[in-house]
Amino acid sequence: MSQPDPAQPAAPETPPETPPWGEDFDAEKAWNLVQNLRADKEKLAKRPALTAEQQQKLAEYERLEEASKTELERKTEELTRWQSEAEKWRSASVASTVRALAAVDFADPDDAVRNLDPAKYLDAGGTVDEQAIKTDLAALLDAKPHYKRGESGPRVPAPNPAQGSSSTSTPTDPAQEFAALLQGRLT
Repeated sequence: MSQPDPAQPAAPETPPETPPWGEDFDAEKAWNLVQNLRADKEKLAKRPALTAEQQQKLAEYERLEEASKTELERKTEELTRWQSEAEKWRSASVASTVRALAAVDFADPDDAVRNLDPAKYLDAGGTVDEQAIKTDLAALLDAKPHYKRGESGPRVPAPNPAQGSSSTSTPTDPAQEFAALLQGRLT
């Protein structure tokens, strides 16, 4: 095998005699095909996932499935649903308590809510342990002092007489300025 000489430029490739789509390519036929495909795509997008008959059969199946459940299965599902809702309520209760206790020392009480685990402060009876929350809030403020509320509250801006003044001269009495303006106009 011989290698090409790097000093000689590579010979330009000659284009194939027939285009890649073939000689019998019909642009109008291709365009019609594209339009038909677009129309079919729109029809499919508008078509419901289930036909009315399929929806009816699905509803019947769900009804039969529900009827075939035993009383124990129904009660178990209801118990599971109530337990998950109760857990949400307990978490919301703890979050509200944390937010209320953090409002005293935290600039943003939601920082405390995001950093504390609500499950840690509930006992077996569902009572919220406020003393543990206070202890952990104090520890959180020690670990992250930037969460602490500012001592002076929001900063009140101090007026700066130099702001807004376009002249470099010292401010004068407006009555004197008006008198000088009138004197300039009268003379």
